[in-house]
Amino acid sequence: MRSLVQREQDTERNNNREKYENSGLKTAIARGFAVGPLLPTGTAQPDGNRVYKFQLVNENEEDDSDPNLRDDACIFPDNEYIGGVRGYRNQDPFEFKAVYVGDTNLWLRPLREDIHPNSARDNSLTDNAASLWVAALLNPLPYTRRLEAISKVKDHAEKRHLINGKRTVKFSADKYAVPHPEIELNDSQTKALVWANAAEQCLCIHGPPGTGKTRTLTAYIRDAVAKDNRVLVTAHSNQAVDNLLVGDSTLDEPEDGTLHAMAQAEAADFTIARAGSNSENPIVKRHYENNSLSGANIVAATTNGASKFATDNFDIGIVDEATQASRAATTIVFNASKKLILAGDHKQLPPFAASQDALGDEQRLSLFETLMNRYGDNIAVMLRTQYRMNEAIAEFPNEAFYDGKLITADQNRDWTVDDLSPLMGINIKGTEQSRSADHSYYNPDEAEAAVKQVKLLTISGLSPSDIGVIAAYSAQVQEIKQQLNESDIDRIHEVTVNTVDAFQGGEREAIIVSLVRSNSRASSGFLTIPDEGPRRLNVALTRARKRLVIIADWETLGDRASHRDPDESCAELHRELAAKIREEGKMMEANPQSET
Repeated sequence: MRSLVQREQDTERNNNREKYENSGLKTAIARGFAVGPLLPTGTAQPDGNRVYKFQLVNENEEDDSDPNLRDDACIFPDNEYIGGVRGYRNQDPFEFKAVYVGDTNLWLRPLREDIHPNSARDNSLTDNAASLWVAALLNPLPYTRRLEAISKVKDHAEKRHLINGKRTVKFSADKYAVPHPEIELNDSQTKALVWANAAEQCLCIHGPPGTGKTRTLTAYIRDAVAKDNRVLVTAHSNQAVDNLLVGDSTLDEPEDGTLHAMAQAEAADFTIARAGSNSENPIVKRHYENNSLSGANIVAATTNGASKFATDNFDIGIVDEATQASRAATTIVFNASKKLILAGDHKQLPPFAASQDALGDEQRLSLFETLMNRYGDNIAVMLRTQYRMNEAIAEFPNEAFYDGKLITADQNRDWTVDDLSPLMGINIKGTEQSRSADHSYYNPDEAEAAVKQVKLLTISGLSPSDIGVIAAYSAQVQEIKQQLNESDIDRIHEVTVNTVDAFQGGEREAIIVSLVRSNSRASSGFLTIPDEGPRRLNVALTRARKRLVIIADWETLGDRASHRDPDESCAELHRELAAKIREEGKMMEANPQSET
């Protein structure tokens, strides 16, 4: 875990260094990711090391406001920066650490080089006719927090043994006792609540798409607080934390069944505090952001934000979307809590990694998936009833990824958009093209088919805001957006077009998927890599509620490339999906406007 954190830190630094060096100072300034001008005001040696002092000035003559290094430029102490000098003869880029940050005054210490007084590099940083511009190189704080938490958990024998798989998972009470939550739960959700109460140290709640994971966590949190437990509620992002607190509440009306609704009720007997000041949710900012952390029954924070709490400060720590949080980040929550409850779906994409580790690499996995690999069903309970998708949409993902264990609720079993088929495939021999800038792929023919499907949905009465288009490659996202903008569809800007990764956690009434690859070599890149292809396909297939259209060259995706051994390809999965669609009589050949 420590080595991965170090590798991620080095990768972030190298990526930012490469971004700056590839653009150059002039382009970095023009694109707005270099901050300046910083005018030299002298040098100092506060601890024996030479420090360069600068002042930020405002170049915009029409703006008479004072710039602020923290608020406007996001410059903070101890962060690392890379930059160059404008108005002095060419110098290699400088790398600095910020040692003091005032409103406009900045002190920078060079990293990894000794700059000798009166040298050309020293003169360039002290020349009154020149100015320094800096870009972000590294914020070391998240990595420092993770490394500290790893060390603390390593020193805690029981927690260390749990992560290493060297202890037995234990339940201290009757895990089949019937609870009485304030929120109505189905059978598997109730089972999850019982097991979470009984777990001595950890439980994984496996929540496939649409199975009510957040609802289950809300019921458990309320139940735990009623039993006088102090609860830390976390997720990997501020948005995910706020969603767990307030859901779809508005300033005027709390969403029924949310923690926010319970906390605002007249009979509320608990308090909530939101750690940090990075929430953008107006409800959270109004009701919870300024509350006392020490006195609250429920404290909400990001996984990194939980680093401010001491070891075992909370009775229970909860990580929502736990399969999106790295093992190291989750360790921060584990350190702060006596018991850990993780909720997520390890059949979808794992945490983002800046380094080039493959999706299936052991070190890349979330703590949730690591524990599932160690303990299996002994540490997990699965939510089984899905409330998101039409049954026809859910059927293939259920069999392919969830062993057929999911049940579709009656309320969404048959819902559709107008009289359109809930599941549709389009088979196109498209013109795959490569974008040289980033080696991404796009397919204009598939993009055209996607646009026609969007138009069909709007004609059928669906609002553009209820439509999502998922592209397997970022270049295809741009191609589809361009073709949509050239169409005559009203309010086309409301249609969401993005990659699979960006759509994880989201849903729309209708989803159109473009898988892009089409060639005679059966070359489909990461789409058929065994550890990556199934996860991305699962995410793409489970975003739609009432209508799912999958556009692909099914021959390219369903054939194994000659350079791959059978265990190096999941082409068979795509072949099975195509066969399923054809069996249902829902595969359209090449002409997307003629069929619904």
